[in-house]
Amino acid sequence: MTRALHLALTALALAFIATTAQPAVACMPPANLDQVDRALSSTRLTGSKKADANALRDYMADAIARRDVRAATNIETQAMNLMGYKEVEGPVIRGGCSRSWVPKAG
Repeated sequence: MTRALHLALTALALAFIATTAQPAVACMPPANLDQVDRALSSTRLTGSKKADANALRDYMADAIARRDVRAATNIETQAMNLMGYKEVEGPVIRGGCSRSWVPKAG
């Protein structure tokens, strides 16, 4: 009886970990270039920072073409941070969640 209880609790714990270990996958926003393009056009970057931001935008476009949402999302984060934006938590929308960006203070 104790062994059966131990196995049942272990299985329950593993099921709990499996469902909670990757919440971002269930809420992975659709990747698109709209926000990055708007930020690129309105941000005053010069020199190597502008080149880096444009390169990240191109890498993001490649990731989207490959349907690699995780890579596109990571690249979007890098690009937006480079351009002086920070992510704010967006509302959950149908089919996923949204990502919103605002300029960093200061």
